[in-house]
Parts: sequence; structure tokens; C-alpha cells
Amino acid sequence: MSKYFPLFSIVLVSSVSAQNTDTDLNPGIGIASCGALNCTNDLSDSSGVCAPEPEDGRVKGVGIVPDVFNRSDAAISYTLIDGSPWGNTVDQPGYDFSTRTLYAGADSSTDLSSQPPGCALLLQYQGQTFPQYDDDAANTTSCPQSFAGVQDNTCLDTFVETVRGFEFDNSSDLPRCQALARYVQYNLTEGYCHFYGTLISVSGGAITGPDARTDQARPAGEGDDVCQPVLPQRYGLHEVVAAEQILHSNASVAGTDDANMGGRAGYTPIVSVLYKDEDDEEPDVQFLCMQAYTSSGRKLPVSSLRVKQDGNSASGVEASFWKAGIALLSSLAFVL
Repeated sequence: MSKYFPLFSIVLVSSVSAQNTDTDLNPGIGIASCGALNCTNDLSDSSGVCAPEPEDGRVKGVGIVPDVFNRSDAAISYTLIDGSPWGNTVDQPGYDFSTRTLYAGADSSTDLSSQPPGCALLLQYQGQTFPQYDDDAANTTSCPQSFAGVQDNTCLDTFVETVRGFEFDNSSDLPRCQALARYVQYNLTEGYCHFYGTLISVSGGAITGPDARTDQARPAGEGDDVCQPVLPQRYGLHEVVAAEQILHSNASVAGTDDANMGGRAGYTPIVSVLYKDEDDEEPDVQFLCMQAYTSSGRKLPVSSLRVKQDGNSASGVEASFWKAGIALLSSLAFVL
């Protein structure tokens, strides 16, 4: 199986699984897994983010999108990692957690903190990924119509208006990007597309600007010779934002037909908000619906930290996503 998925040929169809077609607002860029890297780490290290996928054990996920946009003279890439850290809580039986972290990749000579402010918003639904209703979804950053809107990206346009309604006060007790995330989440409470707004959570972090992290992140391990999950591979990684995913360790809960939950196997909307300067009131906004894959390029398990925990891989409850999706999406025409 190819690990570096090609660009998706976007077609206009009328089904609920069709992808959005605005290449500026939501470009359809191929998402790479660890197999796209031309370097390898110690194969005996089972803890690495790109470690070989076990036959039965805990598995991490990686999604890499090279050069998604430019800031001044710097090109920025994204890497999304699922599964570090992860675990369960003694006082909350029946639940596991997995952390989904977004990293910005940039040339090592780039000072991200000296660039104009840029924020990334990471969205979750019911504390997990958004459910993917398409049984044969393209492995690109193009967002499904269930998120973008059936006609002319209606939902994305509404989201952009919400983002541009935010006014940052330098006296705020929160940095710009966290304050933006709080503002957006509050304004989504009445609903977004066909999703219940109160079930959407928004986390924010700085990509560029004075709040951006300048220390290099090494999710694959320490050392200059360690192969980090980023493209182009000369880039260094900087952590932007992380969010915990709450998983039902009881697979029967997530497997019900009306669950409408993405678990670890759905898509994570990443909204890039790029300001021209500190006072910009109409920032550029870009949407990427990203996914993370195992080191062999497969989908992650839905509700489990492990592969084949219950005799199934990531496809275990995909059928229930489709059934729930048809029921919910049938009302889209009345919502939009």
C-alpha cells in the first residue's frame, strides 16, 4: 500500500460524501504517513511515533502535510500525531485517552516568533475526531460536505465570519490564539452545519508570532540523527496545540449504530488563521481536514489504543458511522 497518498482529483457530485472544491479556503493536499519518509529509526524501538505497527498492541498515528502555506518568506508544514501521551484513569473506569498534537514544520533557519501572528485551531467532536461518513474517503485535506456545507461551502464561510468577528485585546488574560479559540467555541454553541455546537470543542495555539514556540520538538525521540515525521525532512518541528481524545474502552459503546463518534479514525479540522499584522481585522483563513495513520498507512482503531484488540482494526465500527451519517445528513438541506 502506498504510504504517501496522491492528490485527490476533486469531482462535483451530489452525494453527502462529496468533498469541498474551494482550493483556497480548503485545499485538497495529499496526507502522508510515516512511509513517505526516506529515513528510518531503530526498528527495535517500539515506542517511537513511526515504529513498525504491532500485530496486537498500542499504535500511534501520524499525518504529514508539506508546505501548507507561507508566512513572509517561510513555508510551513503540518504534522498531526495521535497517541502521545495516552493512557487511562483509575477514577474513570471504562475510558481511555489519546492525545492528538499538531506541530508546525519549518526550516531550521526560520524564526517563527518574528513572523506576523498566526493561529491554528484544532476542532474535536464529542471529545474525539469528527466522524467520517464516507467508506472510501480520499486521503487528502479536503473537508467532507458534512463539515464544509453542501452548497458553496456555506458552513466554512460562516466559520470565517465568526473568526473575523474576533477582536484581540492585548490586556486579555489569554494569548491571542487561546483567546480566539475560546471566542470561536462560544460562538459555535448554537450549532455548526449539522453538528451540535455544544459537542464541538476548540483548542488554539500559535504557529507564528510572539507566542509561537521556538524550541524544537522531537516527537520521534532525541538526537540529531533521529528521523522526525516532517516533510520536507530538513524542517524542524514546533509544537502548536494538543488536545486529549476521550475514548470508550468498552467497544460496544462506540459500536452502536447511533454513536456518531469518530474516535481516533475520523478527521480533525485544523483551521489556520493568518494575520498580516497585530491589528489585522480580516485574517486569511484556511481549513484542512487532517487524519492520522499507522506507520503502515492504515486507519487507526476507532475506540481503542490498540490494534486488533477485539479482532478488528480501524474498520470495526465504520459501518455505524455510515448509518448514523445518512440519518443526520439527510437534514442538511434544511439546516444550510
